[in-house]
Amino acid sequence: MFGFIKTLRARAAGVIAGLALGLAASGASALTVNFDQYITGTNLGQTTLATLTATQNGNNVDMVFTNTGIVGGTGTFDTALQMMYNGSTSGISLLWTGGVQVSNFTLGGGIGPFNPWDLVVNWATSNSNGGANRLNVGEFSSFTLVGAQLSNLFFGSGSNPSAMIHVQGLTGGGSTKYGPSPVPVPAAGFLLFGALGGLGLAARRRRAA
Repeated sequence: MFGFIKTLRARAAGVIAGLALGLAASGASALTVNFDQYITGTNLGQTTLATLTATQNGNNVDMVFTNTGIVGGTGTFDTALQMMYNGSTSGISLLWTGGVQVSNFTLGGGIGPFNPWDLVVNWATSNSNGGANRLNVGEFSSFTLVGAQLSNLFFGSGSNPSAMIHVQGLTGGGSTKYGPSPVPVPAAGFLLFGALGGLGLAARRRRAA
């Protein structure tokens, strides 16, 4: 019996260590953020107006930002992504890599509330050529934050958001600002909890036998 328990503990340690490493890697290296929390402006309810995927790539963060704001009307366009950064922004720059081109990037500034923001990404607002240069519904913009760490981003939501988007061109006029929903626990976290529960149950059954 004691031999079995030692073996079980050894296996549990291996499983926990492996899953913990996987959890740390997945949690630190990749993230998907849904902007579905109303902040100010026209309230469109809890709906996803944009999504952002962010992946740590060495000392940089690769991002893909997509306008999904159909609820606001097919003519809505995103003009700004503003982010707080829990660390030094010195040396951080932006490299546009695809999709709709970024108009400009600044360290600090942005539009309220909660400004100044640490990192501000802007897209075109001009209606020339039917707004062809805007970040319209269904379109994306990909870029890299050079010198940034994903672990310093997206650490708050709700009334104290760590990021905010500005959406214009709503049906009937007006604009709105939305923040990110709470970041979900990575799937590896649920695997870890499930493994711990299963190992504990196995140990109890062995002792009862």
